[in-house]
Amino acid sequence: FIIALLFGGLCYKGWSPTMWPKFSSVMLTLMAAALYSIGAVFTINCSFDHSVPAMYQQLVMEKYITKGKGGHYHIRIEPWAPYTKIQTVSVSRSFYQQLEEGKLVQVNQKAGLLGIGWYTLSPVNRSTYIIPAE
Repeated sequence: FIIALLFGGLCYKGWSPTMWPKFSSVMLTLMAAALYSIGAVFTINCSFDHSVPAMYQQLVMEKYITKGKGGHYHIRIEPWAPYTKIQTVSVSRSFYQQLEEGKLVQVNQKAGLLGIGWYTLSPVNRSTYIIPAE
C-alpha cells in the first residue's frame, strides 16, 4: 500500500532528477522493513510456539542431490495431514546421509504461535518399536 501511494504521488507530481536520492533511500528502507518484518513473523511463530507436535512417520520415497554452488540435499516423502501431495524437503547433508529410500522419517508438525503451521524432520527412533517374536 505504501509503495503504491509513493508511486501514485510520483506519477501525480512528475519525475525530477533531484528526487532520485530521496526516492531510492525511501524505497530501500521500505524493502528492508518488509523483509525484516517477514523474518520477524516467522521467527516469533516458531521460536515461541510451545504447542505439542503432531507426529507422523512417513516413507522416504526418494533421495537426490542437486548441484549449484555446492550440493543441495533433498528428500521426497509421503504426504501427511493437511498435505495431499508428495512433499519435497531440503535437508542437511548429515541428515540426508542418515536416511534410506523406503525407510521412515518422523515429521513433527506444530501449530505455530501465530497460527502458521510448521514442521521439522527427525530420524525415526527405532527403540520405540516393538519387534514381534518369530
